[in-house]
Amino acid sequence: MDSDEDLENLGYSGIPLYKQVGENVVFKDVLCLKDDGKFWIADSDEEITSSGMCVMALETILADAYGLVLREGFVRDDSDNWTVAGKLYIHTTGGPPTQTKPSGVGDQIRIIGYATHADRFFFHPDSSYVEVE
Repeated sequence: MDSDEDLENLGYSGIPLYKQVGENVVFKDVLCLKDDGKFWIADSDEEITSSGMCVMALETILADAYGLVLREGFVRDDSDNWTVAGKLYIHTTGGPPTQTKPSGVGDQIRIIGYATHADRFFFHPDSSYVEVE
């Protein structure tokens, strides 16, 4: 069984995939699949990116290249300072997850994980979302 207890800084455990991205991405960027078959940085301001299949970049990947992404699993980054047991969401500006729930009109609220420690989280994107009205 996967665990976050033995992870090293900037490490992960879980289900990695080898996928193509549509733009330059870095470790922990949340990505969603678009209709061109590529993964793009997710932005909760855009329904098309926040409602599709989500993964997380596990490395720096250049635009149109293939690289490792995480479908589901644990991630550790010692520079994080999560509120333990708090929910993680797609960010309103793209990039890594946030614990700030999107609140602008038209934003898509989608839970993508949970903090297990101040420096670790479980990436588990829910397929449902709600739009802020």
